Amino acid sequence: MKTLVIVLMTLVMVPFVTAQTEQFSVEKKSAIVDNLTVGIKSDNTGIRVGSANVMYDLIEENTFKVMMHLNQ
Repeated sequence: MKTLVIVLMTLVMVPFVTAQTEQFSVEKKSAIVDNLTVGIKSDNTGIRVGSANVMYDLIEENTFKVMMHLNQ
C-alpha cells in the first residue's frame, strides 16, 4: 500500500519535478524516471526501497521549493 501511494504521488509530482530540474536533458530526465519506476517494481526489496527513497527525496525537495515560492 505504501508503495502504491508513493507511485501515485510520483505520477502527480514527476511532471512538476522534471520541469524544475533544468540541468538535465529531456532524455536524461526520462531515463531517471524510468529507472526509478523499474526499481519500485523490482522484486528485490533493497532496490525497491532505494528507488522509493530517491523518489521521496525528490518529491520532498521540490515540494519545499514550491512552498517557498508560494510564500514569497
